[in-house]
Amino acid sequence: MNSHLSTEQMYLCDICADVLFDKEITLPSDFDVDELLKEANHQAVLPIVCTAFKKLSLKSEIAEKQLFLSTIKNAKVSYNHIEIGNALSQNGVEYVFFKGVASAAYYNKPDIRTMGDVDILIHPEDTEQVHNLILNIGYTTNDDITKKENHIVYVRRLNGVRSVCEAHFKVSTTPDAVADEFNNCFKTVFNDKMEIKVSNGRCFVPSHFHHGIILLLHTATHLTKEGIGLRHICDWAVFVNSFSNDDFVTTFEAPLKQMGLWRFAQLLTLCCQKYLGADKKAFAGDSDEELLDAIIADIISGGNFGFKDETRYGHIKYISNRERDGISQKGAFSQLLMSINHKAKTKYNFVKKHKWLLPVGWVVVVFDYFGLVLSKKRKLDNIDTINDAKYRQSIYNEFKLFKKENE
Repeated sequence: MNSHLSTEQMYLCDICADVLFDKEITLPSDFDVDELLKEANHQAVLPIVCTAFKKLSLKSEIAEKQLFLSTIKNAKVSYNHIEIGNALSQNGVEYVFFKGVASAAYYNKPDIRTMGDVDILIHPEDTEQVHNLILNIGYTTNDDITKKENHIVYVRRLNGVRSVCEAHFKVSTTPDAVADEFNNCFKTVFNDKMEIKVSNGRCFVPSHFHHGIILLLHTATHLTKEGIGLRHICDWAVFVNSFSNDDFVTTFEAPLKQMGLWRFAQLLTLCCQKYLGADKKAFAGDSDEELLDAIIADIISGGNFGFKDETRYGHIKYISNRERDGISQKGAFSQLLMSINHKAKTKYNFVKKHKWLLPVGWVVVVFDYFGLVLSKKRKLDNIDTINDAKYRQSIYNEFKLFKKENE
């Protein structure tokens, strides 16, 4: 496999292939169990590894305990979905749950997919009604629902357990060049929704088509920022494996080319084939082994949402203006200035209301950054930070994100 991966990381990919696609593997008797479980935790695939231990008759008290704990956590998250979904349905509110519970439905055993927050998509005009219903269930929020543009975060603490629900008005921000394509795509997301069964009830999730678009958009957004980890790649692997090659092409090729996500879908699929044992798909094209090695190494080095390597947060401002403009083609200094400008315009209300205060916004952005450095929440950027960011940028440029096929 990839020389950039450690022995435990290579074993981890093999284990995922075994559990997800029943690929026969052999693990040496002397592999480091603790290191493997630690890596699995960084990648948010602990339930998969612990399930593999049972399947392979490997004894580990830690793995058994982790499997028990993840099963309980997933059951609680499923309960939260059903509780919120029932409240909305009973009051005539249209919704779909997306990401976590929708992704789990494509696994041969949904409970092996690590669950996190409840992500729900609603009509913007239903915001106040949804807000009141979620508060009635026992959640609270510090967000001002009259000012949030993308989503509102709700938190509940019940018997010492913290649960998070994010009510979204849109799936994600997309570059202006392809905004119309994404908006047109999601116009039918509520009409085309599917009902699925979870452990303690039923709920609505996006159609196969909409789920695929959401997966790609969510993965691209986080990969090019803090990172995604192996869990997201497993999500794509089981999803794309549920299609025949021809059905995937018929469903996705034309719209993904218009949205600038076709090449990204091809490369993710090739990674899933090489590292996770997913079925080969002709639409993915030929393998570029060096590029695939670089992609998987980048994914695993960061871990789930940058959990493994927090220095990746320092790279973002040199790579892009978040997801707004895709991946930058500019040099490090030019991109840094653009990121400062973008953050000042989008983060601070005084700049939004008074454009002439933009220079003040630049000062505040820089001041905030050094405040994080002094509080040790961020490390001071150095030449290694910039070089690492530019290397990641060179990989992401291969995705051709948000570049229409004819560009």
